[in-house]
Amino acid sequence: MSSPEDHAYAEPAASEGSVPVQAFRLRPREGNALPTSPTEKGRCRLCGGSIRIDRRTGKVLAHPRADRRAGQCPESAKQRYRPGAPQTPLYVLSATGTSPAVARRPRSTIREVPVPRPSWIPLWGDVEAPVVTLPAKGRTGYWIPEHGWQKHERFVHDHVHGGARPEWERSTDSWAVATDHFIELAGTLVQRHGRILLGREFNSSEQCNPRCRSARGYVCTCSCRARNHGGGGWMRGWRVADDTTLIVDGRSWSWTMLEKISPGASRPR
Repeated sequence: MSSPEDHAYAEPAASEGSVPVQAFRLRPREGNALPTSPTEKGRCRLCGGSIRIDRRTGKVLAHPRADRRAGQCPESAKQRYRPGAPQTPLYVLSATGTSPAVARRPRSTIREVPVPRPSWIPLWGDVEAPVVTLPAKGRTGYWIPEHGWQKHERFVHDHVHGGARPEWERSTDSWAVATDHFIELAGTLVQRHGRILLGREFNSSEQCNPRCRSARGYVCTCSCRARNHGGGGWMRGWRVADDTTLIVDGRSWSWTMLEKISPGASRPR
């Protein structure tokens, strides 16, 4: 006696003169999408490694860097798609068993969301200017109004240095580059936007000395707040519009609004 399972999987015998039985793959009813994986494969736009994107949140899953640099890639947890966007099946099975490809959802249709202004940076009235921060130790931070994640990266590569490696600094909620690019970064932002807000960490107990006044670089942490550093030569082409000092988390910061000097205008002393 045969069991119900035997009948469920038995193929009907072909009778004489009948049409041979053909095997068909199931096709979903109209309006139903095929079940898809909760993640989607992709390629990291920063390190170039293989990544997976969460279909529900649209964010890149955490992954190590693939460009021979240690640590987690800054692209991790970055928004790639809009959360809740409808998903398109990657393929549909036909009766013949072939899998014609369906066009994937374009990745460039989602408008990039601007990076929020870091909360620890002071507001300067109604002036919305780019911000550059120069800590006593660490990398130079920067923030540009109305610029998203990718535009912050492209700005450095296109206008500052093609070999620079901007990275997201979680401690300061801003992008950062090596301090070697400070002058090029600040100068480019001043020329393109007309002004910048520059933040410098300094030590109020460190007295300015002749070595500071005759220096050739731009890194200064003494009480002069870089006003006397190298005779002020690092500010060539800019002028100080306003300044103030604040203490953030026990660290002294000098904030200066720098403006571009118009051609033919004399620089105030």
